[in-house]
Amino acid sequence: MNRIKKLALSMIVSAVVVPIAYQHNANASGLQDITDHWGRTQIEAAVKEGYVDGYPDGTFRPDQQVSRAEFLKLVVDALKFAKNGQAVEWYQPYVDAAVANGLHVADEFPSDRLNDPMTREEMARIAVRATGQANYDAKKWMYLATSKGIITGMDSSGTLGPEQPTTRAQAVTVIRRIMKIREGASLPTDKYAVSSAEVYWHKTNVFTMLPRYFTKVRKDERFRDEMLTSSAWDGNVTCSVDQYVVVDMDDPNDPNRSLVPGDLKVFEQTGTREISGSNYVLVSKQTTRIKYFPANTPKIAGCYIAIIDMLFDDTGKLKSEGQAYQTAPLGAYIENTKEQKYSNRIKGEEGTEVIKTTYSYEILPKAPLTSKNTSPDIFRIGFYGVDAFSPKVVYDGIINKEFKD
Repeated sequence: MNRIKKLALSMIVSAVVVPIAYQHNANASGLQDITDHWGRTQIEAAVKEGYVDGYPDGTFRPDQQVSRAEFLKLVVDALKFAKNGQAVEWYQPYVDAAVANGLHVADEFPSDRLNDPMTREEMARIAVRATGQANYDAKKWMYLATSKGIITGMDSSGTLGPEQPTTRAQAVTVIRRIMKIREGASLPTDKYAVSSAEVYWHKTNVFTMLPRYFTKVRKDERFRDEMLTSSAWDGNVTCSVDQYVVVDMDDPNDPNRSLVPGDLKVFEQTGTREISGSNYVLVSKQTTRIKYFPANTPKIAGCYIAIIDMLFDDTGKLKSEGQAYQTAPLGAYIENTKEQKYSNRIKGEEGTEVIKTTYSYEILPKAPLTSKNTSPDIFRIGFYGVDAFSPKVVYDGIINKEFKD
């Protein structure tokens, strides 16, 4: 490549990508558009370290989107990985360096899509790898990134935005967090973001919200989401658990608080009673689908998931303090009756297709553990034709008696 072509390529890279040819500001705060920006401190530090810079007009453009190629370049330069050889495309040496150092898998992005915006989930994947952690579950990257403190929520509710494009400010902030972890630091985490990321990963947030019960496991840490669907009556009825979410009722800002009805009561054989004390509420959300609504069938349907080993004693009464209490109604029933007694019950016209989403709830008191609290296994429970009397294990938990609140 002659000198003129090299110069032209250099000008294109510096103008279109993350401009590094622009002379560094003596004082990074001189960038005109970051004075009141949330990322100012991280941006100034990144500029000072020299792997990113502002534009010739004195701006940084912190909310401008970053492409996949640009983000790989930033990480490779920040971590000072060696780059080898020349390439037709300006970014190829950076892509090759990212692959060589375990940040990126070749062809993970199609070669003609490297200039597409980098999503937050894609950023999480590269960031987690940059800290030295392997992962083979495609939905787990956001959970790993949030639980390490690399990524936080986009708002006070822990919104993840996995498909949202990454901005320049977000990119340099994440890269600086990567560098801190590589130096041995532990970062603060955003609990709401971790909780959201766990639900995004495997439909529940029990690891985040109930670590006393569900971080020390018997078999493996996998929440078996393939066990969350069941069917009956030759496939005419299908029930799928969509989410199993833990809500901290003592936290007025818990982003999942809206899932809990204001009039929720504890169910007992003698009736219902008001919820009292300090509790978690565990919400099972499920969808029941009936392809062809049956005629003259008193009851069929449904499923939900619950910590059934912590619900009732042999007499059907509520167990002692520290146990999970079931609430009513349990789940979806299908009834051919004129009167729909419970909101979770499904009615339909004979021969029609019916789809309904329902909820069931458990109350888990925040109380001292008893000697009986040993096996908080989560089961999918079906009834009236759907796995009736044959609960399926979704997750094997075990009490961690060494856990400190």
